[in-house]
Amino acid sequence: MKKKRKKINKSFIILYILIILIIAFDVFYYIKYINNEKWLCSQVACTKIKTAEEWTNENCVELNKKTMCNVIINNTKKLVPLEMINQKSLNQCIQGACVQETKVRNVNYPLNITS
Repeated sequence: MKKKRKKINKSFIILYILIILIIAFDVFYYIKYINNEKWLCSQVACTKIKTAEEWTNENCVELNKKTMCNVIINNTKKLVPLEMINQKSLNQCIQGACVQETKVRNVNYPLNITS
């Protein structure tokens, strides 16, 4: 009877060691891979638009019967006639909202960009 008891105890010890190794591997995997991932915004939708008319009202003035607008060209503020500005391009998003996120993780490996 004593031999059977020792064999059962050895089996339990081996089983406990295997369980501990599996748990240790899971913890390592979580710390190394899963914990490094973050949720970041991957798609943005515009929720508030500044129209061309609003932009014109804020940035343009009448000078000598001509509408002149303040613009920045090469980091220099200049007055430009409104007719030289593509007014369709003046609509701009001034407030956005993230509508989709994706899980990402930081990596650093070379890519072959020639093929």
